[in-house]
Amino acid sequence: MEKEKLAVENKNSQLMKLAEMRIGFRKHLLVFSVCNAGVWVVWLLANTDGFPWPIWLTLGWGVAIVLNFLAAYVFMGTRSHVFNVDEEYEKLKRSQEAALKP
Repeated sequence: MEKEKLAVENKNSQLMKLAEMRIGFRKHLLVFSVCNAGVWVVWLLANTDGFPWPIWLTLGWGVAIVLNFLAAYVFMGTRSHVFNVDEEYEKLKRSQEAALKP
C-alpha cells in the first residue's frame, strides 16, 4: 500500500514537472516571438540597405527555442532523473544499508 502511494505521488510529481516544462516553453516562445518581431521592425525602419543583423539574434535564440522544445515535448523530461537529488539520496541510502547488513 505504501509503495503504491509513493509510486502515484512520484508519477504526479513527474507530470507536474513535465507540465511546468511545457508551460515554460510556451512562455519562452512568446517572448522570443515578441522580441524578435520588435528587433526586425527596428531594423526595417532604421536601415534596410545594410546587413540584416537581427538574423544573428534570431538564429542564436532560435537554437535555444528548439532545444527547449525538444526537452519539453520530444524527450519529455527523460533526463530529469539524472539530476533528481531525492532519487540519488535514496539510492545511496539503500546501498549503504545493504553494505551494513551482515
